[in-house]
Amino acid sequence: MRLIPLLLLTAVAALAGAGCERVGEVDYAQYADAAISFSFGASAPYWGDLDTSLLRGLPTVEVWGLPLRNASSVAIASAASTALWDRDLMYTVEVSHFDGSWVLGRYKCNDTYGYIYFFYKVEQEPSTRTATFTFTVPRDKAYFADSRMLRVAVPPQHYYSPVCSDVYYYCPFTDYCYPVCAPYSKENTATASGPGWWYALMVNGVPAGGEYSAYGITVKMPNPWAYSGTISLTTDLGGAFLSSVNIRALGEPADWGEIVFKPPKPVPLYISRVVKLPTQDWQSLTSPPDSFLISMAGNATWKGEQWAWEFTLASIAYKTSFWLRPYVVVRDLINHEVRLRAPYGSVIRADVAVVWFLDAEGRRAWVASYPTSLRIADSDGNILDYEELGKRRKLAFAIDSAYSGPPKGINPASVATGIDSSTPVVETAWYSHPYPCSQWPVIYRCVYAQHVYTKANGTWVGYSRVGPQGGGWPMNRIVLVDFLSLNNWFLGGAGDVMKLLWGDPVLYFWHTYRIRSWAFNPQTGDWDIEGSVTLSPPHAASLVYEVYGHEQYKKTTRSPSPTDKLYHAAAGPAWAPEGLQDVLDVSAAPGFADVTPLGASTIVSDLGPFLISLIPTTACRGPMCLRVDEELWGPAPPPTPDLALPGAGYSFMFTWLGKPAYADVKIYVEMGYVVQPDGTRREVSDYLLAEISREWRPLDSVFVGPGWWISYLPLGPCEALGLGSKAVYVTPHGWVGPVKILVEINNTRYEGAFVVSDDVSLVANTTTPAPDVLTSPGLVQTVSFFLNGAPYFHGLYGLGEGGRQYPFTCTSTRIAAKTQYGRDVWADASQLTVSGDFWGFIQLWGVVKVEDAYSRPVFEVVDWSRGLVKITADSPVVGFAFYQQRNGGWIKVGEVAGDVPFPVRCVVVNASKIFPWDPVRVLPLVSQSVKARIGDTITLWRPADRLLFKTWADDVGYPKGARSELQIVGTC
Repeated sequence: MRLIPLLLLTAVAALAGAGCERVGEVDYAQYADAAISFSFGASAPYWGDLDTSLLRGLPTVEVWGLPLRNASSVAIASAASTALWDRDLMYTVEVSHFDGSWVLGRYKCNDTYGYIYFFYKVEQEPSTRTATFTFTVPRDKAYFADSRMLRVAVPPQHYYSPVCSDVYYYCPFTDYCYPVCAPYSKENTATASGPGWWYALMVNGVPAGGEYSAYGITVKMPNPWAYSGTISLTTDLGGAFLSSVNIRALGEPADWGEIVFKPPKPVPLYISRVVKLPTQDWQSLTSPPDSFLISMAGNATWKGEQWAWEFTLASIAYKTSFWLRPYVVVRDLINHEVRLRAPYGSVIRADVAVVWFLDAEGRRAWVASYPTSLRIADSDGNILDYEELGKRRKLAFAIDSAYSGPPKGINPASVATGIDSSTPVVETAWYSHPYPCSQWPVIYRCVYAQHVYTKANGTWVGYSRVGPQGGGWPMNRIVLVDFLSLNNWFLGGAGDVMKLLWGDPVLYFWHTYRIRSWAFNPQTGDWDIEGSVTLSPPHAASLVYEVYGHEQYKKTTRSPSPTDKLYHAAAGPAWAPEGLQDVLDVSAAPGFADVTPLGASTIVSDLGPFLISLIPTTACRGPMCLRVDEELWGPAPPPTPDLALPGAGYSFMFTWLGKPAYADVKIYVEMGYVVQPDGTRREVSDYLLAEISREWRPLDSVFVGPGWWISYLPLGPCEALGLGSKAVYVTPHGWVGPVKILVEINNTRYEGAFVVSDDVSLVANTTTPAPDVLTSPGLVQTVSFFLNGAPYFHGLYGLGEGGRQYPFTCTSTRIAAKTQYGRDVWADASQLTVSGDFWGFIQLWGVVKVEDAYSRPVFEVVDWSRGLVKITADSPVVGFAFYQQRNGGWIKVGEVAGDVPFPVRCVVVNASKIFPWDPVRVLPLVSQSVKARIGDTITLWRPADRLLFKTWADDVGYPKGARSELQIVGTC
């Protein structure tokens, strides 16, 4: 390849069939007025709430439905509105521009194949001139603008095309050449200069060396207050200009500080399960921090005349290979660590939160957390001296200490921070207790507790009791979800920069507690057998100094003042009786994890790389199944994963917990029935439910039934998954007790059981309708279904006297449970409900007899002279409705109603104008809640109305034909 100059080799190119010829000349001159615009502005220390709305171009990530900007370092400053500089600020702009005309030659060229091209070649340029402009910013201006005009010659490339500085031939092949234009690129140009440094005497009303206070923070401005200048120059054509030049000068403080927001360390995800203790020694299964004992429950067995307490079950949390990764959210900025740069003298308030991210082999979810707080140590375990910053009024922290609801997705705290020459860098470390049972999006639903079953005289029952005779509380569940890290909240006094304590690690201590108890006596039917319950170790205490190794945190911070206890760490649990602290083995190595375990349902008692739970399944929605149209009901897993009704349909949810692997899984059921799609039923024993051969990843789940399995789909409360015509497993009839489950994985067998229980109870809630037009008093009964005291769902129809049948309704409800340390947790549940008007009996799986009682209004004259009548009624009334006969119907003319917590049981009315020929019909509004077990007889109160009219003589008298008027005076 060679470049061949046109003027030297024209003959050679012509011989090859290509060439150029000059076909004309243009004398070009064009002028324009160019605007030279100047603007000046200055930045200042940032004062106020952090505002990142002006940030552009940052990538976003969605967390709990909120768009957050992904940024690890951001510089922020305020705009100066007023200023006083040490001098006027001089800025100079030099403009180099053409002044005259161009001579352009017009050329016609062709290539080897005869294609024709036209070019304009610059053969003569005009002269150039330089114009200088000076812009002066007055010393008392924080912002300033000015402009000048300049007449300039416009270069030809803006009106002719193409304009070339040279034309040459390019020959990519030996038999082919074509002309090439070297573009003419000379333009008018501009440069600007200004002061590099100057000093501020005052900015935004604060002098150099002065102080600014906000949010309890006080900062001092630099003295001297140095400023540096930057200049940006833009034109309407990139680096050169045609008709405008814009000069933007910016003054910035020279000294900047930094606020660092650090997250805690990543923490492992724990999964808790109920296991059968191989011995009574719990230590054989726990080894903190790899595994923790959450709770133990006794399998209490009645032997002859006494109970034998055998601690055979334990809920244990195991550390998995998955990690919860923390991120810091500062307003709407998110990153592993966020740094804010701001000028000295800045006071910044921001909402800060720690959010947690779970990645379980590609299953990703954001994890909810409890309120965010400052920590005493950063992610590297270094102590950060917040007390000293608080005393120097450089940091203030606040959080809602009254927060007691369920954990939310993002729970920010408020922090205000000041930076100046005395505190140029403020490092803050943050903590928020993760709550993996709540995820977005949902990848697994927690099970909070599992039932504990006992056997009394050969009969399985789902409860035992501990407490005084006749008033004990049920202990029929073992806790699965608990805080391995205690959350102690402490509200500090004035000057306390912490306000609250943080979620801190746990020290286990060894002490045996023995609690007096009373057991159930089948011979008397009461809880009158005195005994004791042993609470075996370990127990947990908040002892943060053992973890971080700083002795000053053993009791409080180093401050000797009793009102300045910022980081109190108790030597024992708050509920420990006096005198027990001396038995704590505080020299023991602490086992801790800053995480709540993911409560996992399991109906197996042997450890294995899987979980399994029961999912209620209906064969059809009608009272009689003519064909199987199977539906599986959420939530999955349910809060009662190992509990079943006799003779009811179920599917199984199998979840893989092991490492990624290919595995052959077989699931066997000891006994029960299988209903085929055509409705035929056969009894089975040691039945191979299904075989699943596939690649498994952690938390892979499947739904399993007789001869089928499908991949898991998240199901919420009362959400149904239609399976169509598939076989259904049905629990055995007439059986109460455990049903063995056997899971075989690659020829290794694991054994467990679920429990069939007939401990059914109902709750009937009644309400009295008060329609606008009353025909006859009615009572609406809503009956809810419970199994072993827990809200329970299965597709059962309600039956009442007279052959009434009511379709089942699935109602979403929540189960509240207590953790070991008293904090409430909530589990979503599905509950069977039936609404109607039942007489004689209610049949919902079993029969509850109904006896009727009637609530009739009672009238009592309390003031003859004023016609005041008091209306009351026996029974659980919550109010009264009043009707009068109008236009052929009883029309409601008044109502006084409360509710169950705040009933209205007494009303006073003025009956002076209620006449015998036009009485008022008084309807008591009955509302009650009745609990019953199958076979019980309950009394349901029904409303019975009564007519009210005056029967005495008074000043009003009995005007002939007058219509009655009701006046409700008030309640009594």
